Amino acid sequence: MTRLPLSLLVVLAAWSSACTDPCVALAERICNCEPTLATRRACVQDRITNQQGRVEISDADREACSAALDTCTCAALDENDLGACGFTPEADG
Repeated sequence: MTRLPLSLLVVLAAWSSACTDPCVALAERICNCEPTLATRRACVQDRITNQQGRVEISDADREACSAALDTCTCAALDENDLGACGFTPEADG
């Protein structure tokens, strides 16, 4: 499975407004893990709404997002299992 860096995933997730796009669905799932309604709304605004149409998402990216939808949960994020949501640490300069 291809793992996406956090910054790329956020941008990819923000690309499309279609609810069926797996990268948008993954971004929404991640945002729904925020502790308050205000932070959830801010997350959606920053990561999805403000970025729509700014990047292209490849089929491989969609496949990676779709695979992450199978394992990404709030519990995984709480346990810092970022790989479950498709994140990988960025390599040091």
